[in-house]
Amino acid sequence: MAKKNQVPAIAVVGENIESLYDNGLSGIFSINRGAKDFQITKKNSKVDLILTIYNLFNFIKTISS
Repeated sequence: MAKKNQVPAIAVVGENIESLYDNGLSGIFSINRGAKDFQITKKNSKVDLILTIYNLFNFIKTISS
């Protein structure tokens, strides 16, 4: 829908899924900060998500100024 209306869209995901670019996403941001065992990433996922969103908003703020 975003692609059809020429609106940028992003996805915050657990892992990079580059094929989503073909479906109209403008950016894909992974919350995984490195290759780790799922049991470890599962424990860190909340903090990793918060850090990713924080970094993304700082980036948007920078390019919007």
